[in-house]
Amino acid sequence: MIDNRIYTIVNRLTSDAIKKKKRHLVDIISNEFSPKPPIKVLKGLRGIGKTTSLLQLTKSINEKSLYFSADWPQVRAATLYDFAVDLIEQGNRLLLIDEIHTYPNWESESKAIVDQFPTVSLIVSGSAPVVFSG
Repeated sequence: MIDNRIYTIVNRLTSDAIKKKKRHLVDIISNEFSPKPPIKVLKGLRGIGKTTSLLQLTKSINEKSLYFSADWPQVRAATLYDFAVDLIEQGNRLLLIDEIHTYPNWESESKAIVDQFPTVSLIVSGSAPVVFSG
């Protein structure tokens, strides 16, 4: 299901993000990265650098990792779970998922991913405070 276009898009986005000023969050997460807990949530207001941080993290964490956004049409054409499983089957062990709040049932599908693939970690981000409260 995942074709090379995804990797082309991600490589372009990552290259652009690396040219920007390195976010402090990138050093904090990459220096202290641990696969536990398997799901880490990065939340905050729009425009504070969550996407840039995730893209920069794909190059700084020593894991086979890949960034994607939950609101991409390719993700919506499948399911978050199926999209992630395809990436895992291609060898990725860290998935950095942006705009997770836009995807319905993201909590249960994210949990299913890490439950069924215990060597995989997720870092998810979103900007909808109501979704992440509680």
